[in-house]
Amino acid sequence: MSDSVAAPVKPSVFCLVAGTSFSSTIMDYLVIVVNLMKKQIQNINIQAIFTK
Repeated sequence: MSDSVAAPVKPSVFCLVAGTSFSSTIMDYLVIVVNLMKKQIQNINIQAIFTK
């Protein structure tokens, strides 16, 4: 009986841990992408100023 109770708990805990680490890596990736986009926008604005 104890095995059947413990079996579903372990995967859920693993999913929880994997989910939190996965979401944190996604957040890090999004921050990097946003920073790169900001740099690109700044470069485009600078180019637009110089081409005028």
